[in-house]
Amino acid sequence: MGIQTQLNTYLDQLACSGKDLADASGFSPSVISRYRSGSRVPAIDSGILEKLAEGIARLSEKSEKPLTAQTVLEALKAGYPGQIASAQVLANRLDSLIALLSINVSDLSRTLNFDPSYISMIRRGKRTPKDVLAFAREIGQFVSLHHQDTVSRTVLARALSQEAYPDQPPEIQARSIADWLCQAPEQSGTDASGFLHSIDDFDLDAYLDAVNFDAIKIPSVPFQLPTAKTYEGLAAMSQGELDFLKTVVLGKAMDELIMGSDMPMEDLTAVNPELVKQYAFGIGMILKKGLHIHFVHTVDRPMEEMLVGLKSWIPLYMTGQISPYYQTGGLQKIFGHLLYSAGGCAMAGECVRGHHDEGRYFLTKRREDVVYYRKRAKRFLEKARPLMTIYRTERAGAFSAFLAADASLPGKRGALLTAPPLYTLPKTLLFELLESQGMDAQTIQTILDSAESQRQRIEAILKDNSITVTLPALPPDVFAARPVHLILADTFRETEVFYTEAIYRAHLKATRVFANTHPGFSCTFVPKEIFNNIQIRVHHGKWAMVSKGRSPVIHFVINHPNMIQAMEALLTQH
Repeated sequence: MGIQTQLNTYLDQLACSGKDLADASGFSPSVISRYRSGSRVPAIDSGILEKLAEGIARLSEKSEKPLTAQTVLEALKAGYPGQIASAQVLANRLDSLIALLSINVSDLSRTLNFDPSYISMIRRGKRTPKDVLAFAREIGQFVSLHHQDTVSRTVLARALSQEAYPDQPPEIQARSIADWLCQAPEQSGTDASGFLHSIDDFDLDAYLDAVNFDAIKIPSVPFQLPTAKTYEGLAAMSQGELDFLKTVVLGKAMDELIMGSDMPMEDLTAVNPELVKQYAFGIGMILKKGLHIHFVHTVDRPMEEMLVGLKSWIPLYMTGQISPYYQTGGLQKIFGHLLYSAGGCAMAGECVRGHHDEGRYFLTKRREDVVYYRKRAKRFLEKARPLMTIYRTERAGAFSAFLAADASLPGKRGALLTAPPLYTLPKTLLFELLESQGMDAQTIQTILDSAESQRQRIEAILKDNSITVTLPALPPDVFAARPVHLILADTFRETEVFYTEAIYRAHLKATRVFANTHPGFSCTFVPKEIFNNIQIRVHHGKWAMVSKGRSPVIHFVINHPNMIQAMEALLTQH
């Protein structure tokens, strides 16, 4: 809630006018009017808020529940964003807003009296407005006045996570948009943490057992489907989604799939509540068949929704057979589209937003159609960006190449670990620990080589850059209750190597020594466990990595800017 909203709420509750507040607080009615409209926002430390709070407290003296000036002051200050959004956050949100509503930048620039190139530079994060709050208010006023159609209001309600947005008067809508544009993301990390804990807790073997994946049989009975079929209406389109999957499973082609859709899935699940389960099973059969899927996700929605949606894909990502992507610029304002392409069939769909039930899906096995849609799908994929790059054991070489290439790039790094990093453990202690586990000589040498490679890479980074690491330093009783294992994810070894108490303490000490002897390296120790089976690494502004040490060993290198920011925020909390 912005300060202007809080101010108006108080006056409404007290049945007072702006003039009444002006008289009680010593300001002119015109100044109070500007504060109430949001066209002017007093600086939080200017002393103006104290006078406004005292005035509201005076006006409340005759009410049943008088207010204290301190209570009012705290409420007014709560209307200020804790932190103004960074240039990149503002750029991402402005770009999304323009794309979501198909805003004509020339009209926007002309109305706001800005040069179009200035708007363009802000959208790219190359410039930050001198007064972010004022800029955001002007954008909010433009949008609230020029985009009052039902589709625009619905789209904005979803983007702003405000169910009441469509029913708000234009002036309140303008404030909502301004608040969203200029306020920094919440730093609680709740949603990012939930997403990460779902990865941390996930066990692929247990999941495959639970869904009886090994027992899935690829049907051999031919699926009787015409060469081409049209689906109209929600129930039919729901069936069309499943028919496409069946056609792929039963077809002879082994080509990779390209799939992308911004059709509202919730409409289809309303007519078929079992669709999500049936769809997941169909995807499972495709993976069982050995096909790879390139899936372009819809991510033009609030961070919270995006992470919740991605959680359901985690089991599928763990297989290593799905490459996730995202499209920049968000959904189109008017139309929804679907495009699925496989080796022997294709499906295309379209609708007008808000009228999904009047849309149409077209499933075809005709060769000329399949070739046509395949070409379209490839072009579609070319325009998408990788949502994340996934490295499993079979891509260990590519993962090593990625880390080596990144070491030469400038930038601040950070990490959230479950134990001290492998590269700070002296070689003699590492050898002692590995040998005590009964490991064979070749495995021991592989891990020793990995530790040395990590050490060299980190020292190369630290020549001109900084690394901040946070990790637990568990007290003896906590360590005894839940032994800590060595971080071996980069070696792609599933074997757990548990510390002895002595070597754990020695490794913590060695990490402190490493920090003291490497000026760019800083380490924060916390007395509790953060995660159990995942490590978070971030190259600020470039990528965020979630590395899982077992069940299975896998690395997710995340490329979406909003997700990177969420991971960066998570690191600052610990």
